[in-house]
Amino acid sequence: MKFKTSALVLSIAAALTACGGGGGGSGDSGSNVFNGGGSSGSNGTGATQTANAVISLVDESGAAITTVPLTGARLKIVATTKTGTAADVPMAGALVNVTSSSTDLVTVPASGSALTDANGVAYVQVKVASTSTGGATQITATAKSGTLQGQGYVQLQYPASNGSGSGGTTSYTFNSATVNYTGGATSLPTFGSVGVTFKVDGTSGAPVSLSLSSPCATSGKSSLPATVNTAADGTATVTYKDVLGCGSGGNTKDTITATLPSGVSKTVDVTVTPPQISNIQFLSSSYPVIYLPSSGCAVDQSGAGTLSCSTAST
Repeated sequence: MKFKTSALVLSIAAALTACGGGGGGSGDSGSNVFNGGGSSGSNGTGATQTANAVISLVDESGAAITTVPLTGARLKIVATTKTGTAADVPMAGALVNVTSSSTDLVTVPASGSALTDANGVAYVQVKVASTSTGGATQITATAKSGTLQGQGYVQLQYPASNGSGSGGTTSYTFNSATVNYTGGATSLPTFGSVGVTFKVDGTSGAPVSLSLSSPCATSGKSSLPATVNTAADGTATVTYKDVLGCGSGGNTKDTITATLPSGVSKTVDVTVTPPQISNIQFLSSSYPVIYLPSSGCAVDQSGAGTLSCSTAST
């Protein structure tokens, strides 16, 4: 799975004063760093302790991204403490809570909480809600250990959902539908098979389920999978097979319909070839004798009768 990457990481340093409280301050206008409020602490020698939380959205490789995929991603929170002018120290075992200003994003676990590890790092999964209409929001992460507390903020974008929830709109659209005839052919031979490819835009690499149908598949004259998932590039290819002569009875095409979860559909026609008669099979006869007129047979069969045969294309 591939996601758009960027280096947007916003951090909040919670300045903790020795008198027990901190106020918000203005950020460095030349960077994406802002100051937030926090509580104070001391190491017993009078040196001021501060807490800092940095939050970013990362993909599976750990690279920073700014858009939440439909399949979700991880929020990475790094919590540290600082005493005086000493180097930052990981805030191990800190309680991290993540909240969003939009209900279009949900966290896993639902509480949005986790504990930092020995390196002061915690992860919380974030996903796009089924009712999302797309947009942007701010995610807040609070890291707390004892009286020390730091907050971090990050602004993220997220897409619309696939329309499975009320009020949702689809971010998926069909790009194309193609019948992959081979060898320069423009139609499917009787009882032959051919690949059919659908291309869906807006998947962001996430699998999207397509429902498939056709008149001949419904009647059993052809075989076609009922569903198929798109690949990372948004394409889905299935094999269509003429099982019982879809082109019989004067039929020249079979229309395949692919439908997205939102109900949006795309059609493509498979041109089918009528079956050719290859043999005749005897079924029954009301005549006692069947013979050629030139055979010299003297049996009188001048009366009306019935000779039944069947034709086959195999």
